[in-house]
Amino acid sequence: DLDGWLPDGLAFGPATASGVPVFEGDTLTALQWPRVSSAGRSARLFGTLRSPTFTIDADHITVRAAGQHARVRLVIDNFQLIQYPIYGGLEQALDDSTMRDYTFDIGRWKGRPAYLELFPGYFASQTPVLKEGAYVEAEYAWMHSGALPVATAPAAPLSGMALKEILTDAARRWMAGDAPYEAVSLLNVALDAGLLSSDASPVAAERARRGELEATLPTPVLAMTMLDDVGVDHPVFVRGNVVTPSEVTVPRRFMHALQQGDAPFEEPGSGRRSFASAVVDPANPLTARVMVNRIWHHVFGKGLVETVDNFGLQGARPEHRQLLDYLAVRFVEEGWSVKAMIRLMVTSDAFRRSTDPAEEALERDPQNRLWHSYPVRRLEAEAIRDAMLAVSGRLDPTLYGEPVPVHLSDFMTGRGRPGDSGPLDGDGRRSIYLSVRRNFLSPFMLVFDMPIPFSTFGSRNTSNVPAQSLALLNDPFVVQQAEIWGRRLVALKELDASGRVRGMYRAALARDATDEEMATALSFLDQQATLYGVEPAMATNDPRVWRDFAHTLFNFKEFIHLV
Repeated sequence: DLDGWLPDGLAFGPATASGVPVFEGDTLTALQWPRVSSAGRSARLFGTLRSPTFTIDADHITVRAAGQHARVRLVIDNFQLIQYPIYGGLEQALDDSTMRDYTFDIGRWKGRPAYLELFPGYFASQTPVLKEGAYVEAEYAWMHSGALPVATAPAAPLSGMALKEILTDAARRWMAGDAPYEAVSLLNVALDAGLLSSDASPVAAERARRGELEATLPTPVLAMTMLDDVGVDHPVFVRGNVVTPSEVTVPRRFMHALQQGDAPFEEPGSGRRSFASAVVDPANPLTARVMVNRIWHHVFGKGLVETVDNFGLQGARPEHRQLLDYLAVRFVEEGWSVKAMIRLMVTSDAFRRSTDPAEEALERDPQNRLWHSYPVRRLEAEAIRDAMLAVSGRLDPTLYGEPVPVHLSDFMTGRGRPGDSGPLDGDGRRSIYLSVRRNFLSPFMLVFDMPIPFSTFGSRNTSNVPAQSLALLNDPFVVQQAEIWGRRLVALKELDASGRVRGMYRAALARDATDEEMATALSFLDQQATLYGVEPAMATNDPRVWRDFAHTLFNFKEFIHLV
């Protein structure tokens, strides 16, 4: 039966273990049992079914199953082991509509916790796929050493009640979806003996209605998600060694150092919900402090606690503990709203201060621990790329949508290289919409300290290396955006050279050009026109001249820094 098994989705349910009806034409002839089936209700419903967690104490597990485009999988230690070449055989494909035995050799994992999982569909390149007609069904799963045991059905209970009452009770329980093995066996015997009526008309009408309802079911949409599991308490690994577990398991609970960690989690399941509640409990000061500190870090360039990933004794001490606590309390009171907290920070006096510190303030507080001025800092790699798209006019502000494939240069080779390259400018989409392939990262973004996505980074490194200047000079993306900007400027016929230069300074640097910068820019335009064999008077109409000046602005330190 399904006692202890965990169905997820709509395909599996208690009724599937209570006997699937078998028809000859429109006549009910038997109840197919014991069998669970993802197609028991409809082949157009999706779901998974997993067994209770058990300890491996035999050499084999045999699952009698059938299916199309389906899988049966053995998961050990709550971890889906990599299939090949080491762990081949822990997942088997089901593409046979005839019931047959699928055996797993599990002797090497004796003593380890495990569970079985059955599901229609499969994974192609980490993407779940559900083909039309996919289903899975199973009759039994045996863990055994030696020959496979033979299951025998228990005798039907025919004592203690009149036959009519027995059959009525069995039928009622089958209709309710909770009939035990004995009741299903009894109903099959009664059907064979002709003791139960199986009128064709009601059955045919019910089957027709079922078909009409099934036709309205939408195609399932699959996504990678997590299913809450049964609660498992783990031992302590003595001296951190996985092969020396303690004899006593530790109840699941929050961190013992905090108030919420005094009592074990009592809810059924894994305890994830209780853990999440403890994380955001107003009595837990750590979560809100860490969060507002990270927001401050992104708004001001460094956190009130500079080690944003470490609030422990090995981390930096908060410069303004009262301010940190005030922000944390307000953050909770305002419903954990990140937007409200950002609004508070960017409207503060500290945020609106100049990046040019007063001489006296700099002398008394050279490290700017009192925030007497706004700290100058370089933009992140993604913001530099987005800024170039914005000023060139190529930025696509559309929200949401599928990620844009990564652009592959000739030098980006190796195992797992995607078959197709994305466009150089990522279709003009913001950097947040670019695909990230761990082995094929954008060289331009890496130069400006985009982290390699192997782990989280609360605070990015900020380097100043020659490769950054070389990238701003030679990277194909930078050259492309300068060319696009130059062509757009030439199209502005209503502006003379001075008007275009002023507009470029405002777009790139958010300020007006000084008189000296204006003179230098116009002189540069004349020099480039001469270089290309164009009369200076005609430079206004030559996109190459404006491309070079746009490229020059991209190389300003002021362009890639917040000042």
